[in-house]
Amino acid sequence: MVRQCTTHYLRKRKLVGFYTKGQGKKRKVIPLTQGTSRRRIRVASILDSQRTLSQYPTSQQRTVLVKPQVVQTSSIPEVQAQPPYTHFKKYGLGVSSWEVSEQDYIDRQFEKEKTRLNANIKNYREEIASISSNPHIRSVQKEKKIAEYQMYIDAWQHKLQQLETSEGKAQLTHAYKNNYIELVKEAIKHGEPVPNEVIEQRPEFQVAHDSRKRYEKGLHTSFANKSAAINAVMFLEKGYKVKRQDGKEIQPHQIAEIDQGMQEIQQATGPSKEAMQKSDLTIAHTSGTYPFLGKQGGLYHPAEKTITTGVEIDFFGKKIPMRSLGHEWGHWLDHEAGTQTRNGYEYYTTGKSSRRIKSYKEGLSKTEEYSNPLFKKAEYSMNAPQEVRRLQNPSLLGHEMTEEEKQKAKELNARIGYYYRDPRETWARLTEQYIAEYHGKETIVAEKPEYYHKHPAYWNKETFEEMKPMIKAEIERRQAIARGI
Repeated sequence: MVRQCTTHYLRKRKLVGFYTKGQGKKRKVIPLTQGTSRRRIRVASILDSQRTLSQYPTSQQRTVLVKPQVVQTSSIPEVQAQPPYTHFKKYGLGVSSWEVSEQDYIDRQFEKEKTRLNANIKNYREEIASISSNPHIRSVQKEKKIAEYQMYIDAWQHKLQQLETSEGKAQLTHAYKNNYIELVKEAIKHGEPVPNEVIEQRPEFQVAHDSRKRYEKGLHTSFANKSAAINAVMFLEKGYKVKRQDGKEIQPHQIAEIDQGMQEIQQATGPSKEAMQKSDLTIAHTSGTYPFLGKQGGLYHPAEKTITTGVEIDFFGKKIPMRSLGHEWGHWLDHEAGTQTRNGYEYYTTGKSSRRIKSYKEGLSKTEEYSNPLFKKAEYSMNAPQEVRRLQNPSLLGHEMTEEEKQKAKELNARIGYYYRDPRETWARLTEQYIAEYHGKETIVAEKPEYYHKHPAYWNKETFEEMKPMIKAEIERRQAIARGI
């Protein structure tokens, strides 16, 4: 009677998974059926993903052991038969999916799926045998668990049988083919070294490759630190080179504008000629346009060590200059100090992805990072964060944006961006406002101080006065590190 009730219950609501709760004698395995709420399934999946193998009890300690369903595929043996595309790379250590042929990728995915299903079936059969021979588990619990695990086994066996049918193979082949196409296109888009043999497989890969080449050409024209458009006359005297973003010869009045701006920055922050020379800094004038493929009021490109400045935006029908040179100089100084702190060391985050130090704060140890109260104070005391969120996400306004709100949002996004709480952006705005406070008036590189006192995401006069000594100390420290002291 118990078996019939358990089977009836499990068949009535199809199982979609399960999760474990607690440890030792308090450990529970809770089934998730089609009737389970989505929120509970999501919470359950998060709880399971946070557990490690070391948290699962051994066979002597447990009453019921549920092995994780995630199967490591790194130990899957490579296919020994030579593929038809012998000039492509073969799967192995350090080989990415976008480096192999389409057929190799599909074959590999089939093998991984079969291995995963067979491993799960084997694990749960072992669990059934373990439960059946365990005298400490009540018969009612045994029958319920065995019925539950048998359902998983039946489902995985059914999937294995489907893999052998022409219809099942066709469905999976179609899915794997689409995955492969997206993987390769994304790799090309992000500048990965995709082999020519891979690109030649499909016309869409060639289109993506051509688009990337056009992008790189525009990028080189806009940001290249070494090109025919570079004017290096001021490098020995001032410490930086100049150019125009569009690749044309930079005009004398644009050189004079940059020179005046750099003098204003160094009056407020101290001399930085030596640090700029060491980093081979270039300043690119945009001639009133936005930075290449961007909508920002200015940009620092760390790979090319290039600052862009000279942007003008249309504000209520009037062109207004974005006085962003002080802000972008703050980005440059922060990045240089961070790079020197870790000597440009590339470290791994997840999988094969890696990144370089992006700011001085990022290069610090955790103890150093949290011992300085400047960033925490700056983050929690900036002006009108709610207004920033509403203007950047119009759905929060509760009404259609007015023309004035659209213009304010345009200016706000050009000046502070969507990632305005990022420590790098916070630091650049602190530097910008510090320069403005030093001069006490509107300059080439920053607005007048009163502008920042009321502008969203900056700081009022009283708060900034409290932070000013800390900002000065941080600028001096970054300057010393960037010079190599």
